[in-house]
Amino acid sequence: MRSLIQQLSFFAVFVLPVVMPEELPANYLSQQGFLPFQETSNVSPPYFASLSFNGMPIGSPGTPQVSELFFDTAFAFLPEGVQIQKLSDASGREVWNYPVGTEVAHDIHFNDVGRSLFELRVLRKISITEWDFASYAPSSPGDPHSPLIRNHYTGVAPFSTTLQLSNGSNPRIDLKRINLGFCKNCHMATSPAAYQYPSLNEAGPCGFGPKNELGIQTWIQNYEAKFGHSPFSN
Repeated sequence: MRSLIQQLSFFAVFVLPVVMPEELPANYLSQQGFLPFQETSNVSPPYFASLSFNGMPIGSPGTPQVSELFFDTAFAFLPEGVQIQKLSDASGREVWNYPVGTEVAHDIHFNDVGRSLFELRVLRKISITEWDFASYAPSSPGDPHSPLIRNHYTGVAPFSTTLQLSNGSNPRIDLKRINLGFCKNCHMATSPAAYQYPSLNEAGPCGFGPKNELGIQTWIQNYEAKFGHSPFSN
């Protein structure tokens, strides 16, 4: 029988939630070992609550498409030594049991000359049923080496910058960041595998799941090449 100290150590390592920190290094994704995957659903993550381009609301005549101003790359990470377990629900649908410590990220950049970071959004599984949704912004916008600071605000937050585009123009961007609670609600409402989540409090990844096997195929191959085994336990 394990000693009390061993049991408490097991509890601390595998049960106690570890939320996302207040600050991340600029190279967090590469440092941690995230691997990219493709979102294949028709639902794109909302980049902002509202945006104006040189003083004109986006969508007005003469303003660019949102896809011309932003680009987003999705990443996923599994801690070493754990795997995703594939299960089935009562209706026979595939369900993924993500291990605690799983992280999924959206790396959102402006489509400017410097490909400057707008936001890094990360969700981390911190307990058997709960995910921590976090949003980060560069401490010095435009500096690719500046630490990333976790966003804390109520409602929507204003942000302004001037972009240097490849066509030589320098438009002014004025936007409002999305409500920090929006991501979890969006995942619950639009995830192709939202049936995995019994309640809003248990909402997790959107595209990194059983309804996006085509999109994560390259991620699986890269994971197997890096670690020498499948990311799935069964």
